[in-house]
Amino acid sequence: RTVDDAVRDPPNGWSTKRVKRRRSYSRRDKSFAWRLDVTEVTTTASSSGIVLPTSGGGGGVTYEIELELNATTTLKLINEGDQNEAQKLCRQLAQQAWWMMGQINPAHDVLDVEEFLREHPDREATRLALAQCGALKRFVVDGGGKGWRSAVVDP
Repeated sequence: RTVDDAVRDPPNGWSTKRVKRRRSYSRRDKSFAWRLDVTEVTTTASSSGIVLPTSGGGGGVTYEIELELNATTTLKLINEGDQNEAQKLCRQLAQQAWWMMGQINPAHDVLDVEEFLREHPDREATRLALAQCGALKRFVVDGGGKGWRSAVVDP
């Protein structure tokens, strides 16, 4: 799709091209405050038009998954003046996010998932993500929605 006739697609001198196909999912009944975005990214080389292998060695197609809190709920959380109500809302949102993550990545074996797994190239980002998932689990499962402590802190 061309947005502006003055913009060439692809521009002269390009070396790689990334095409993103995003699908967004939310509940029709609006009972969840989250939207799930799944993006398929295909990277191709300019010289051949061949799909490039990824750093994980799994071909030129990668997937990105994002959970995004809707604007109404974000504002409600920011503007909530009652600490108990804010904690109640955080507990509900954490439970929703935890349930959604369980649907994407079940805690039990499903088929032969190991053959699709690839090591993430950024070990530090992986370590932080795992620590934050652990903090979320402790908050929801072990702590009953009380005493949130993020695994990620500002220096």
